[in-house]
Amino acid sequence: MTHESIVKVISIETEEFFCYTVFSRLGQVGIYDGHLNLLREYVIQLSQCPDDLVRATRRRRNIWINDAIYLPDAQFITIAASDGSIHFVDTVCLVHVPTFCITGLKTTPTCLEYCPGSSSLLFIGDDNGSIARMEFLQPKRSLFKRDPTNKVDTYLWKD
Repeated sequence: MTHESIVKVISIETEEFFCYTVFSRLGQVGIYDGHLNLLREYVIQLSQCPDDLVRATRRRRNIWINDAIYLPDAQFITIAASDGSIHFVDTVCLVHVPTFCITGLKTTPTCLEYCPGSSSLLFIGDDNGSIARMEFLQPKRSLFKRDPTNKVDTYLWKD
């Protein structure tokens, strides 16, 4: 990874593998083994419109990662971005796949907490001091209804 500020280090452990995932402020992601040897790296697209590559490239420097957390029962990473979006990345294998994006939050998500259980809860703290809660009824099956395409499914947050 280039020299950017690190905002989060997450450990991911499944029956198949263990790794650390390291997030830089501007979206560079490194996947490391237990001895901190780099296995893969990629840049997560931090834009509310994942399909708009020109706008995403132009705006990337204005958007940063505020927090990230691992959802062990769903095998996803959730990322809170400064543009008011929340990204969900599938981590079933060492190739991370952006899968869902929530846009339209009225405030900026600044921190995340996840509580797995029979129905799992994602808490989202924001820059106004409020906390929102999302409940996933079947996280092992799917977090959201999935479109049968290879595109990122985008959802609009409604109060």
